[in-house]
Amino acid sequence: MLYVKKDASGNITDIEFHPKEGFEEISLNDPQVSHFIAQSENSQELIQELLETLDLKMIRSIEDIIQILIDRDVMLITDLPEPVQNIMLFKKKLRHMNQNNSPVFEDEDMIKL
Repeated sequence: MLYVKKDASGNITDIEFHPKEGFEEISLNDPQVSHFIAQSENSQELIQELLETLDLKMIRSIEDIIQILIDRDVMLITDLPEPVQNIMLFKKKLRHMNQNNSPVFEDEDMIKL
């Protein structure tokens, strides 16, 4: 999600990646977001920051999808290359050690196979 701060005219003046006082949630597809990025003095840095943040979210989404496929016996973890298996198993262990262990997708978000 993106959060934006707007001026009195309704134009975006700042973007954040997490909720913050004075900011409102906005769709990634809102044309105002693209306009703000294109007009920003630090446009290239902002684009890079957005891409890096979205890449991390996408990676976590893909991990969750792979785990769902494994849980539903659609694939085996051994179907993945060994380095990927090791990373997934280690990250799973780390998430179990972490208090905030919420997946990107919850069970109610899933399409039933």
